Amino acid sequence: MTEWCPTGRVVHSGRIIHGDATAEHFEESVLDEAHGLVHGARRNGYGAPLDNHTATGRMFGAYLERKYGVELAVDADDVCWFNILQKASRDANTQARDNLVDVAGYAHNIELVRAERARREGSSTTSRKEGT
Repeated sequence: MTEWCPTGRVVHSGRIIHGDATAEHFEESVLDEAHGLVHGARRNGYGAPLDNHTATGRMFGAYLERKYGVELAVDADDVCWFNILQKASRDANTQARDNLVDVAGYAHNIELVRAERARREGSSTTSRKEGT
């Protein structure tokens, strides 16, 4: 939701976007767009990032084992990083706003995955290297 605050600044979803922007020229930042997708359409369609990316990681691990005979644990963080790398590769070929939005979204997913993993484990740590 875009609105004007009393100072004349454009406000979107409670955040001041730009001091001299006009409603006609307002463009949502890639970070705000990614946040909206992660907590809206994508969340509703795919479920919690930890669960979704963990399932994808298990499938990817099974694929690698079947194809190459190598057992690898691919976790939710890895899936997000692979997706970020894929978007970086695509942007190296053809720059597109969608790539930036998705990179921001996957980075935010990593944050959500780590927080949810820590919550489920009953720990305040966000590092999987510390015994998780």
